[in-house]
Parts: sequence; structure tokens; C-alpha cells
Amino acid sequence: MPAMGGREHSTQWDWAPLFAGAAAGSSLTIVGHPFDTTKVRMQADVSRYRSASDCVRKIIAEEGVLALYRGLPPALLTACITSGLRFGVQHRFNSWLAARLSDSGGGSSGGGGSSSGGASFEQLSLTKRVLAEGGGGAACGLVLPLIFTPMELVKVRRQASSCAATNWQIARDVFREHGIRGLYTGHRLTVARSTLGNAALFGSYEAFRGALSRFFGWDAAAAPAHLLAGVLSGWCSMIVTFPLDAAKSRQQLAVDSGGGGPLGIRAGLLQLWRENALYRGLSPMLLRALPVHIVYLPSFAFFMSCVGKSDD
Repeated sequence: MPAMGGREHSTQWDWAPLFAGAAAGSSLTIVGHPFDTTKVRMQADVSRYRSASDCVRKIIAEEGVLALYRGLPPALLTACITSGLRFGVQHRFNSWLAARLSDSGGGSSGGGGSSSGGASFEQLSLTKRVLAEGGGGAACGLVLPLIFTPMELVKVRRQASSCAATNWQIARDVFREHGIRGLYTGHRLTVARSTLGNAALFGSYEAFRGALSRFFGWDAAAAPAHLLAGVLSGWCSMIVTFPLDAAKSRQQLAVDSGGGGPLGIRAGLLQLWRENALYRGLSPMLLRALPVHIVYLPSFAFFMSCVGKSDD
């Protein structure tokens, strides 16, 4: 099974991580969307739901099972674009880094290590892989919110609402009232969450794979190491970014509530702190990491093997 970013040191199939990442992101979203809806509802209303299970029961009883999948289309589109770009950028960045580090550290002469010579990404030291994954993830996190902040706004508002407004109607109404700036409500929080979250996800993934290999004697390239490291890195990313995500959801839901515009990052986090709600809704997301990462990594590996067969 290939590692998370698709590490084959080749240029012929550089587009393969884009395709495989988009397909894996779609699988992740379909499996995990009900958990995400539960999280958004709990973030939006601190007093109504006693627990995640209480939230799910009330949604199903009052609105039906399909309400758990409200906001799925923009979430799918977001996942396809961002997951594809995430894996594509990581693949390119890690291939470039492996060539540079192997050239500088291995005594290769000036020109030749970029595509044919040099070590593969997996042959770098664990520390270098963790730093590379974290750096590449942070770079993705700075850019991707330009694409998905408006789609996340539509998704969050759709998930939190019990009315029958469509995704298009929500986007249209926000644009008419507040323009482009309204669609980018919560953008700074989205950038902060995405940058820290991607760095934590990719960096800790390599760290956990190395730890499993070192302490349990597991093959770091074997399926169990991929799956367990995927779940653990997902938890790590959520714990790091969950307060930022909660503040972002609050901002995006409050865009029509009038007044002086969205709170800043510091003010939004302080408000959640005062309400003891920084990690409200975390439990369904930690639970979500189990099925999501059982599906996500094998899906990526499967699609990478499909598009890369003729390269063997």
C-alpha cells in the first residue's frame, strides 16, 4: 500500500495522486457526513443537545434520516477538489524534497537527482519525512481555503438548518445580502484550521507510522500500520483544530444575524471558552475517524494502484 501522499518517485504518473485523492475524498465524505452534521448541530446550539447520541435521535425523529446527509453535495465537491489537490501537492513536494535531500546528503554531483537518481521519499529519515509532510500539509492549508471556504459556508448552513432551502438558494441569498465577502465569512479561521490541521494530519501520520514500526515491529508500509496511523493522525488533527472549526461554524451561521460582522479568531475562541464549548461536538468526530480512515487510505491506495498499473 502506498504511503499517504503517493510516494513513487516518478513523473509519468504525477496526475495519479490528484485522481486517487479526489476519489478517496469522495469516499471519506459519504461515510463521514452524518458525523459532521451532528458536529455542526452541536456547535450551533449549545443548549439543545445533551450529547451526540441525543443530537442524532432528535434529528432523525424531527427531520428524518436523510437530514443527516443535508449539505452533502457541496461537501462532496469540496472533498474532491481539496483531497485531490492535497495529495497532488504532497506527492510533488515530497518527490522534490527527496531528490534535493538525496543530492545534498548522498554526494550526488550537481545536476542529476531530480527524477531518476536519488533516494525515494520512503528512504529519507523519519524526522525528515515528518517535517516534509507537515510542511507540505501547511502549504496546502494556506491555499485550499480560497477554494472551499464558500462551499463550507453553504454546507454548514445547510446542515444546521431544518428548512428546505437548497444549496444554491443559500449561496444566492448570502451573496445578495453580503456579496463575495459574505461567502468568505470565516475565511481566516478556515485558513488557520486548514494550515494547522493539514500539518498535524500529514506530519503525525508519518510519526505514528514510524512509532508503530519502531515499538511494535510492524512493517510501516503494511495495511495495519497505514490504517492505525491514519486513525491516530485524524484524531491528532481534530484535537489541534477543533476549537478553530467551532469558531468558524459559529461565524458562518451568524452571517445573517446582523450587527458588526464576524468575530476575529481571538474573540471567537474566547466566546467559546466562556461557554465551555471549545470541544463541544468532538466525540462524533473522533468516532467518525474510525470508519472514515478505514475507507480513506485503502481507497487512495486502490485508485493509485489502478492508475499506476501500466507504469510497472
